[in-house]
Amino acid sequence: MTEDESMGGFGIAEIQYMLSRFQNKSAGVSAATLQAQYPAENKDMLLAGASSLLARGLLVAEDGETMSPKGLAAAALYALGNSTRWVSIAFTSAGQGAGVVYFLNSEVNLMMQGRGLGGWYASAQQADADLAASWLEMAQLFAHDNESAAIIFTSTDEDGNLSNVALRTGSAGWEAATGTGTEQTIQVPRVFSDSEARSLLTEKLLG
Repeated sequence: MTEDESMGGFGIAEIQYMLSRFQNKSAGVSAATLQAQYPAENKDMLLAGASSLLARGLLVAEDGETMSPKGLAAAALYALGNSTRWVSIAFTSAGQGAGVVYFLNSEVNLMMQGRGLGGWYASAQQADADLAASWLEMAQLFAHDNESAAIIFTSTDEDGNLSNVALRTGSAGWEAATGTGTEQTIQVPRVFSDSEARSLLTEKLLG
């Protein structure tokens, strides 16, 4: 997959179609993460999604019957139906927020960010990418532009187990809160260096 093929976007009908290709727990969690219906009941939406992917060259009819995804759609389809961990990242500042979701598995990491009207921007990368380093860099960039920023990470596995990490910048490093489920243990006045924060993200979100 080229760099251009690894980035793009999908409409809600396209996402619903890709989810409909699976009947498993992973697809169910992915659907819930994207606030999509699963299993989908609107057959017209599924047809519209498949037609849209076909028109974009992201779905190809082979042997007259088999529909094979191509490029980013292949990575997205695999991730939606085969991920074992989902990590959401919420960037909050002055009452406003934005966020992204990562779908993690052994083959490909998929990042998705809502773009309105049920659509999602998507980017795929190799499964062996250093996610904790990337996430910390994202947090640093956001915190640099937003002094009151808090970055909240939530990791979910196939069984619904949750692990949380909240970061914000302090005068001497990162201030952190960690927890499981809806409970958080505030670690004050513990301050983390960049390397310690990276290790914390790896342990709590990917461990």
